[in-house]
Amino acid sequence: MDVLVRNMDPELYRQLKARAAAKGEKISEAIAEAAEYILSGRGVATEMDANNSAYAASKRRLAKEHPGEYVVFCGGAFRGAAGSLEGAADIVRTSGRPKGLVAKMGEDLPRGGDWLWSSLELFAA
Repeated sequence: MDVLVRNMDPELYRQLKARAAAKGEKISEAIAEAAEYILSGRGVATEMDANNSAYAASKRRLAKEHPGEYVVFCGGAFRGAAGSLEGAADIVRTSGRPKGLVAKMGEDLPRGGDWLWSSLELFAA
């Protein structure tokens, strides 16, 4: 069966095509494998889970490549980096996705602290 896929992220397509080539497969076989994985129930449950997973997988690389910048993940894929929060919001808007994950790379938050006999802990993104 022939299928036409519109509006696929070019970087995501490039990565999928490279993975298929490395395994000696056609791109259609890689897409079928991905679809089977998602439909099997082992796939990511929500777009938020997909964004968090993609961010976690590339956090170290992005910290080196985009220090001090806001990185954006939409639809489970890295969409770009911006120098300002407004620029990151523009990336989310142009992605066509309703939500996105935005994190500022290299931002170190203070660890721990006391507040009214309780402890407060902040975590870096």
